[in-house]
Amino acid sequence: MRIIVSLLGLILLIFPSALAFISPKDDLSRPAQNSSPKVMLAGDQPIAEIAVHKIGNTWLTITNIGQFGLGYLGAAIDPISGLAAPSCIFPAGSNINYLYVAGFWIGAIVGRDTLVSIGVDDYYNVVEFWPSPKPEGNIEMKSIQSSNQFYDETAISEQDIIAVYTDTVTDSRRVATDPTDGRGHIPLNIEITQRSFAWSYEYAQDFILFDYSVKNIGNKKLRQVYMAIYVDGDVHHTSLSGADAYMEDMCGFLRTFPAEVGCGFVDTINLAYIMDNDGDPENTTSFGQKAARGVAGIRVVRTPSDSLSYSFNWWVTDYDPSHDFGPRQLGTITDPFRELSGVLGTPPGDRNKYYIMRHREFDYDQMFTAVNQTAAGWLPPPNNGVDIANGFDTRYLLSFGPFDISPGEVLPITFAFVCADSVHTHPGDFNNYYNATNPTIFYNTLNFSAPARNSMWASWVYDNPGYCSDTSNPTDLCYRGKYRVCVYDSTLKIDTSGQPPVIETTTVYNKADTT
Repeated sequence: MRIIVSLLGLILLIFPSALAFISPKDDLSRPAQNSSPKVMLAGDQPIAEIAVHKIGNTWLTITNIGQFGLGYLGAAIDPISGLAAPSCIFPAGSNINYLYVAGFWIGAIVGRDTLVSIGVDDYYNVVEFWPSPKPEGNIEMKSIQSSNQFYDETAISEQDIIAVYTDTVTDSRRVATDPTDGRGHIPLNIEITQRSFAWSYEYAQDFILFDYSVKNIGNKKLRQVYMAIYVDGDVHHTSLSGADAYMEDMCGFLRTFPAEVGCGFVDTINLAYIMDNDGDPENTTSFGQKAARGVAGIRVVRTPSDSLSYSFNWWVTDYDPSHDFGPRQLGTITDPFRELSGVLGTPPGDRNKYYIMRHREFDYDQMFTAVNQTAAGWLPPPNNGVDIANGFDTRYLLSFGPFDISPGEVLPITFAFVCADSVHTHPGDFNNYYNATNPTIFYNTLNFSAPARNSMWASWVYDNPGYCSDTSNPTDLCYRGKYRVCVYDSTLKIDTSGQPPVIETTTVYNKADTT
């Protein structure tokens, strides 16, 4: 069954000229640098639509234009409930928001040109993915629940949302002229089938899985392809607005965390996240019901190759180019420092975006911005480093590649949008312990056990550890993924009949056979 609803944020206006997309952020987001009108006219095709994941503890709006979250759309109606659609509310019903907008990026070398197609970026009126005209471009929903109106025996989860879109639309009414490159959109000629999955089960209710099939529908080989997920978080209770809502974000990357089971092992988490700087406590002794104590982030769980490089970059976008900042390494002879069109943070234009995606850099966490890290190869802290470190309107990009895509070839990508609560443990910690020039003490008060657990469960739900995916192999030869063996010396058992001693062990599978 298909579901059809137009975005209220893309209101169909019957006017000879259309209005520009306008960001609800009302002060420090850099304004778009072009004046091209970018709203659909009545009768035009294709039509942007939404659907809402609302089955679990994470309520998230999905679109068919290469982005999720409401972002500059501002407002839309959930086609199922008829109520206002959430951008990303977690926990369910709490009115605590964890996302402004997120979108898919892909860049490649085509011939001698560097091209990038995006769902959204800091110039919020730039949208370069669009669905086919109706009805082919409509969002589709499925469910494994037999009682659900969208029940389908081919469904994967309790709530599947499927959207298909391409980067081939070049109509200037829909796709803005890039203000840096000074040219209209040049497509890579790709088609993306986006499937997102949600569950209500306790172990899976805090994340949404996204499965992308990226197809080259052109006649040219795409070389040195990099893909990325762009996220602008804005963590706050929806009763807040303006700077109180989006100028207190802190961004970071959680690489590892102690495993919950197994002999002191360490799990690989690889979660890029955004959180509120202090959790918005009611006061220094109580968090209250409006506190945003958690995080939301992205973890990649499947790529076409295990040998890809990853990059994590964050930046703040500002009216004043001198305040536009993201961590940058000093550069080397083989990989020199690149000027990003007059700023250190926001990557404007196709070439700068591609550089950020393919540049193998893992930025330090935002709260360390005011700490001098030149000895480790980073540029000195900016003049506004303390302000940024304290919390700012921050975006991040998680990138991976390279790979080539031949005409007709399809590559799979899977990532999880993970939410988790109770990272801020005490309401007075930020006030008592945070120091921009020495943030480690405050960082150590944070509890990342819930994000780590949910991130691991996202990868396990995608592909169960200890289970053989290749059923063609004999049972005793089938690879079931990576595992750990714990040896408990304290439980050494001695057989008094003269047999060798028995050592009790526990085998724990921690990574599946296809990830």
